[in-house]
Parts: sequence; structure tokens; C-alpha cells
Amino acid sequence: MSNSSAWINANGKAIFWWVVLLLLIYFPIFMDLGDLAMRTWDEPRMALNAFEITKDHNWIVTHYNGQIELWNTKPPLMMWIQALLIKIMGASELTIRLPSAISAALTCIMLVIFSQKFLKSFWTGFAAALVLVTTRGYIGIHSARTGDYDPIVTMFCTLYALSFFSYTETHKNKYLAITFVGLALALFTKGIAGAFFLPALFIYALIKKQVLPLLKNYRFYLFLILSLVPILGYYFWREQLNPGYMHAVWENELGGRYLSTIEEHKEVFWYYINNLIDWRYSYWLVFIAPGIALGLTNKDQKMKNITLYLSIIILFFVLLLSSAKTKLFWYDIPLYPLFAIIIGNMFKILYGYMKDYKESNPKVYAALKYGGLIPMFIYPYSAIIRSSYKPVETNDFDSTYYRIEYYMQKAERGQKNLDNYTLCYDQYEAAELFYIDILSDMGQHVKWVKKTDFMPGENVIVCEPQTEDSLKIKYTYQLIDSDHTVKAYHILDKRKK
Repeated sequence: MSNSSAWINANGKAIFWWVVLLLLIYFPIFMDLGDLAMRTWDEPRMALNAFEITKDHNWIVTHYNGQIELWNTKPPLMMWIQALLIKIMGASELTIRLPSAISAALTCIMLVIFSQKFLKSFWTGFAAALVLVTTRGYIGIHSARTGDYDPIVTMFCTLYALSFFSYTETHKNKYLAITFVGLALALFTKGIAGAFFLPALFIYALIKKQVLPLLKNYRFYLFLILSLVPILGYYFWREQLNPGYMHAVWENELGGRYLSTIEEHKEVFWYYINNLIDWRYSYWLVFIAPGIALGLTNKDQKMKNITLYLSIIILFFVLLLSSAKTKLFWYDIPLYPLFAIIIGNMFKILYGYMKDYKESNPKVYAALKYGGLIPMFIYPYSAIIRSSYKPVETNDFDSTYYRIEYYMQKAERGQKNLDNYTLCYDQYEAAELFYIDILSDMGQHVKWVKKTDFMPGENVIVCEPQTEDSLKIKYTYQLIDSDHTVKAYHILDKRKK
């Protein structure tokens, strides 16, 4: 075979398997991404922040419903990306979720590139990527398939963590530079949460006796300053334009959230570990301990190093999260790419053991390879596909809670006309305001109110039983539309006392 034929053959196989991998990544993350109505709390809040950037062109001080935003005090990188996508594609559930989904896909690709370059194994990365996209806690709400910070900050944390390991192995300054680029982007995505891996990186550097050489490298200080300037500059500038912002940051992100319980999110110390066991990592969790054991006892020193390194990050990150007073289930998402590498390494080691049978007993080799490893992915992958394909609400509470969002989504998609309607809604309103803004751009003007104070002739949408009861007591009316628990009434007149 000529050199050119050998090159084409080798690269053709590589391209084929990359295409297969990208398809396997695509379906769990991107399939029917915009189908679910906007999730309450964080997703529509950031969506409104981004939407208002496109309206008022204020890229520094974010706004919510026309007022300066002091509840969502995170740096604005994610909202900037969403705002740009809104300008390009228009506002929709898909537009808001694309940054998270793209970040999740890029994280998978990052695992493969890292494994191929530093662990000399494409298949380790391939397995790690499949583990990641078949992780229930990673593919779902508040992560890869909703418009939240966490998949984006996870991508940047993974980038700087893997880059720092690469630097400790090679001492090449380009990896140190990438480390600080990743850190800067993580900080600009979710503030101090983007730095949660740093204590573990310092401990690993101590163990490997690399702290002193690092401190003697002038580029360390240069890269550190360059990484901190954007985030510190933003905080300073925002405080000048919006006095009181830094106090809000302290209350929402720093001492207030870590040292005290915010919004009643109080849980036991073992909350994150319990969640990993019960549902968020229940399928793959059993492989973590064997993966660590096999990695630490492997003859390959690089394999030992990466296993030790990831184990230290996982340990310190879990302790940090568990010690915080405010706990939310999606805060553990940065762990999942690290778990995936450990499990990918385990499969590589097991595959190496199986290769011993390749020549001596090919039938045993085939049985182990195709009957052992491959079926491990079939169940979790099919389960994730079932949850991603035409997703629906999975419990009675959500089915009822999101009825009004689905009602407005129908108007967004041209199935209803809500022009000159009044929405009476007395709960957290971010998702409703997001749909109201979209409908306004479409020429359908919907007014939002909290109390049943209407004028004769108004068309009113209600979805809460107490609101509907109040309306019926105070007014004569005509029912003009009914969609499960959502009702639309035409107000005829006030009832006489």
C-alpha cells in the first residue's frame, strides 16, 4: 500500500468515527431542544436580561422588566451570547438554550481531543463523551438542555482544569495561557463559582512539587493579571454605573449564598452525594471507584497522574459544595466531565486487558468487546434519547404548573392570537414576561397584572384557581377559551353588590 493510500485509509477511519461521535452527541443534546416551555426561575430570568439588552442596548447594566437587575447579579457573558443569538435568530426557547447545548457538545469534543493528545487514546475520549451525554444529571433541565449558566461554566472549568494538567505534564507555557483563558471565561460566566476548581489545582501542584517552579515563571503573573482584569474591570464599571451592585453580588453569590441559606434552599451536608446515588449519576456511579483504583494502580505514569488529579478536584469540589449553606441540585454539574474521563480511562484499561485474548482466543476477545463494553452504553443512551425526543412534563406537578407557559407558547407558535388580552398571574412571572415580549414583537400585545381588577370588555387569561374564583365573584363573564387549567374569559360587567 502506498503512503498516500495508507494516509487516506487512516484518516478516513478517523473521520468516520468522528462523524459517528458527533451524531451520538447531537441527538441527546440538540434533538427537540426548543419543545419544552420555558422553565421557571433562572432560564426565563436570563432570557429576559438578554432580551432587554437587545432593546435598550445596555451591555453592562442588565435589566429585568425595565428595572435594573439586582437579583441575577452574575457577569453578563451568557446574556451577551443569548442577546446576539436573539438578534440573529429571534427570541425563542431554542435561541435561549443554544448556548448551553453548544457548550455541552464542545465539552464532549474537548474530552476527546484531550484524551487523544495527552492520553494517546481516541477511544478513551469517545467513551468519556458517551458517558457524559448519557448522564441524567447532565442532559436535562438546569444543564445542557436549558438556558442556564452551569453547562457553560462547566465547559470553561473543564478547559482550565485539563489545560493546567497539560501544563504540569509538559511545562509548555501555551497550556498555562489556556488555563488562564479558561479561568477568565469561567469567572465572566458565573463569577466566583468559576474559580471553585482552583484549590484542588493548588493541592495537586503542591503534591507534584510544581508550586515553586510556577511562582518562578513570570508568565504566571502575566497570565493571572490578564485573566483577572476583565472580571474586576466589569465589577468596577458596573458598580460605578449601578451603585449597590457589589453589595448585591456579595448577598447573591459570595458570603450571602455560601454562609447562609438563600430562598429556603437548605439541605443536609450529604445532599449532593445522595443526589448522585439516587438519580443524577445512578447508572454510572458504580464505575467511579473501579476507575480510580485501576487508574492509580496502572503502570502508565500519565494515567496515574490524571486519575490522581481528577480525584483531588472531585473531592475538593464536593466538599466545597457540601459545606455551603445554600444548595441546589444542579450545582454539581462541573463534576460530570471529570467523572466521564475517569470512566473512559477505565474502559481503556479494560480494553487493554481484553487485547491479550485478541491473538490467542479471538472468540473470547470478541465476546468481551462486543458483549461486555458496548451493551453498557445501550440502556443509558436509549433512556436519554427517550427523554430528549419530543420531551414532555414527567410529573403531575409540572404538567399543571407549566400550563400557562404552554398556552402562551401556542400563541408564540401561531396557534392562538392573544392580541389585547390581559394575563392575570400572581406567581413568579419571568417566563410569562418572556412570552409577552416575544408576542409583542409579533404584534400581539398582552398586558400582565397580578390582581383581578378588570374593565368591561377585557379578555382575561387566568390559570390559578383562586384567581378564577375571584374573577367569577366580581364580574359577569363569558368563557371564550379553555385549555386544561387555563381559561380565557370576556369580562361583561362588574357584579352589583
